[in-house]
Amino acid sequence: MSISDWVRLYPAWLLSMAIGILLPSVEAARVEGMYEAEVYVRDQSGDERIRGFRLAMDDVLTRVTGDSAVSIRDEIVPVYRRAQTFVEEYRYIPVETDKTALQAATVEEVPGFRLYVRFAESNLNAALREKGIPVWGSDRPDVLVWLAIEERGQRTLVSGLEKSAARQELALQAQEKALPLVLPRLDQADRQSLSFIDIRGGFIDKIRAASARYETNAVLAGHLAVSGGSWLARWWLIDSGQVKYWQSNHVDLNTSIVSGVEGVSGILVDQYALGGTEATTSLYIDVDQIRTLDQYADVLQYLAALPVVSRADVHQVAPQRTTYLLTLNGRPADFERAVALSSKLQKAVGAVSVGSKKPDQMSGTGTNTILYYRLNIR
Repeated sequence: MSISDWVRLYPAWLLSMAIGILLPSVEAARVEGMYEAEVYVRDQSGDERIRGFRLAMDDVLTRVTGDSAVSIRDEIVPVYRRAQTFVEEYRYIPVETDKTALQAATVEEVPGFRLYVRFAESNLNAALREKGIPVWGSDRPDVLVWLAIEERGQRTLVSGLEKSAARQELALQAQEKALPLVLPRLDQADRQSLSFIDIRGGFIDKIRAASARYETNAVLAGHLAVSGGSWLARWWLIDSGQVKYWQSNHVDLNTSIVSGVEGVSGILVDQYALGGTEATTSLYIDVDQIRTLDQYADVLQYLAALPVVSRADVHQVAPQRTTYLLTLNGRPADFERAVALSSKLQKAVGAVSVGSKKPDQMSGTGTNTILYYRLNIR
């Protein structure tokens, strides 16, 4: 597959949404800057700074939880109100008045600064989990989007290479939800393998076959059409061999597109995000092909950074093999899903399944499990 086969919409918090051609990858996209945001403020006064911190936290909470309304949930209000206590770094960036004056109703409302804010990841995650709010890590499944739009007899397939209002709205939603979206090139190969009618009819086998070349973790197909004075939106999500379907009615095209992206985000949050109510579980991870001290430390750092892992320790070291003891704030299955999003560790052939005990170390309670992986050497 050539580079030109890929058109990806990806989040860039401190810049406008960028649309570019990236190298294909079979692993999930790693979203950077999850805990950073920039917002406009009028001045550098204390009250205005607090207001800016809360606006920035709005953006961050939406990305981290996948819920655009999370900041108004009763359980999160106390966290939101003390946003300043989670700030790790902030700085002001002057705004040129002539570029923003036309966006304000009066001269007094013209923002004087952009306020950059970075929140402390571990502290904010701990506060969210304490309130039972799911936290979604930065390794996220990328989603290929086939979008068919029908209006006044005109049929359109949304391409990543052509400017359109639909593509712009998808880019905005990708940015707000921190969801890596991939748009098809719609070249000859795409058009030969998948038609507008295939998407409108929800022909899953054809959608799945046409999507294989893009090697994304999931596929979203949508058909939007004006029906009875409103937009009827129908969506199919193909993920891990399963298909989920939903539909809704909306007053305009953009809101219809939002319904698709929010639907995907909600489904993926249920699969990958971890809340504070999960039982603590111990898990042994046996990793083969660790040959150097750098590899040993790199794997330990990688495991400790996974959202499902609350603590990572080295249990045993042997030639080319290290066993790590993890404390999870979720289930072993949650850990397996998180690791599957990256190519760093690969499940070993003949690996012991979740629930198997480590004979020489584990108690008879069945609360500890072991999984076998090997380190991918690049």
